[in-house]
Amino acid sequence: MNTADFPWESILEKNHPVIRRELDRVLEHRDALAKLHEIQREQYRISSDDKWKAFVLYGWGQVAEQVIRMCPETARIVQPKKIS
Repeated sequence: MNTADFPWESILEKNHPVIRRELDRVLEHRDALAKLHEIQREQYRISSDDKWKAFVLYGWGQVAEQVIRMCPETARIVQPKKIS
């Protein structure tokens, strides 16, 4: 893999500590997270049980404001204009 092909990778790497802190808080409530196929029905083939959970900040053309309030720094770091 050539990291030059993924310019956003260095942003994630540099901000790993804050992203991890926010993720750890989310994972304290893992059982409450939506199943991937509950968010996007098409994923049922790979997510028919409760092993694939989803916590989507931005996806499928939507912005998850409530989720963003839970992980504001991660949302700022990965906002679509920064990683596209």
